[in-house]
Amino acid sequence: MSSPYMYSPPGFGGFSRIPELGDIEVFVKDEEIHLFHLILPNHDIIAHAVSRDGLVWEELPDALHTGNPGSCDDDMLWTPSVKRYKNRYNMVYPVLSKGDHGAIPRVALATSEDLIHWEKYPGNPIGEADPRWYDTDLATGQISWRDTYLFVEQDTAYILVCARERKDVPFLRRGCVGLMSSTNGTHWNIEAPLYAPGHYIDWEVPVLVKLNGHYYLFGGIRETLSCHYRIADRFRGPYYTPSNAEILPTGNYANRVCRWKGKYLMFHWLQPRPAQDFPGKLLAPPKEIIVESDDTLSLRSFEGWTEKHKEPKLVLSAKDFLRKGKSVKGRWEVHGKEILCHSADKMSTFLLNEEESNFILDLTVRIEQGIAAGIVFRSPDDGFGEAMFLRVSLDENEIQLVRCSKEEMRSEWQDRYWINYKRLVLNSGRIPLRPGKECKLHLIASHEYIEASVNGRVKVSTRSWALKKGRMGIFTEYGVGSFRDFHLCRL
Repeated sequence: MSSPYMYSPPGFGGFSRIPELGDIEVFVKDEEIHLFHLILPNHDIIAHAVSRDGLVWEELPDALHTGNPGSCDDDMLWTPSVKRYKNRYNMVYPVLSKGDHGAIPRVALATSEDLIHWEKYPGNPIGEADPRWYDTDLATGQISWRDTYLFVEQDTAYILVCARERKDVPFLRRGCVGLMSSTNGTHWNIEAPLYAPGHYIDWEVPVLVKLNGHYYLFGGIRETLSCHYRIADRFRGPYYTPSNAEILPTGNYANRVCRWKGKYLMFHWLQPRPAQDFPGKLLAPPKEIIVESDDTLSLRSFEGWTEKHKEPKLVLSAKDFLRKGKSVKGRWEVHGKEILCHSADKMSTFLLNEEESNFILDLTVRIEQGIAAGIVFRSPDDGFGEAMFLRVSLDENEIQLVRCSKEEMRSEWQDRYWINYKRLVLNSGRIPLRPGKECKLHLIASHEYIEASVNGRVKVSTRSWALKKGRMGIFTEYGVGSFRDFHLCRL
């Protein structure tokens, strides 16, 4: 069973049996979050769903379908964007036509009075790449003019698009954010790029949000399969690169942002790399955007998870924790409110007796000396074979989600068997570390979805169905680790 908090479109999706979620848009109306999304691989529908809590989604009638033969959208529909402008809901979306074999993307418009029933603008399309600023050479197979995003400031509407600069820029560095503008919502002007870093082949799925007087431009970098952002003091820039430009780890992509109940939420699809289990895209649970004191951005775990607790929080003191489990290796002792582990060997593990599957765990970890410490979970045995590890790595300055597994190996020439242990880092995030510094870990494990925060900021977001349940505990590698404040909520 998949996590009830990861959305994918229902139906039959061919070989995978599951239709694949495409790029998304989120829009809030009357405290309900509306999700508009593509369905892959056909690109023939902009589907519609709604959520009242940000985690569970209900299908609504499709917003749009491809048009009749001969229309500008009779081939494919691409990434939509929705905003309220001129007293109506406006949806812009890139379209492809069979008449030019889908090689020339254009932007189309649809409007709605209720967000449910949509009418295509009879004057479609409303814009396409202008060769004065953008690459329109078909030698590469297809022009880039897609992934629309509507941004409204004062009385002007802008459309941001994933585009490429003219041919005098090296091909692999042409990726830019194209720009269209309108003061009436129907007649649109093509303008020079809003942002042209001269660094990437594409700046995919652009998003622009104004927070605390600054403009934050988000985009997907295909080379890293991750979301990045830039900052500017004015709409037209210049946009500069912050030190933590990668806002989400690899595999989290195509983000959108909405304001819901006073908070800015980031939604995105999730596709781990390398692909684990089902290789397609699913909608990840949202994260809350936080503006830090230096105007950079971070993400915080969504507060809506607290409504999904099945029972009261389990709080274990250091003494109670050690009474309810067993040490696999190392010397474990209570020191005040803390558990201290002295690990002379590579890894020392302490596992609780009871198995857990879906939970939220809070734990404070401090590495006095050594290389790593953290949480072990979903371990069906003693923690040295199959297990998941949330690893605070002092030598790498990272928080890592590690899957350990064992497999039987056979030597042909010796005709004997042995067990080989494999260690795979599924996801990771950079964190500043030093010996003696506390790390407050927040781990969410909901079926295949796994999210981890350090000191209140999300650093890991991925999915893996390799292990569904097992024992939970703590570990230290080569040194002394300290653990306290064990709080467990079952989902």
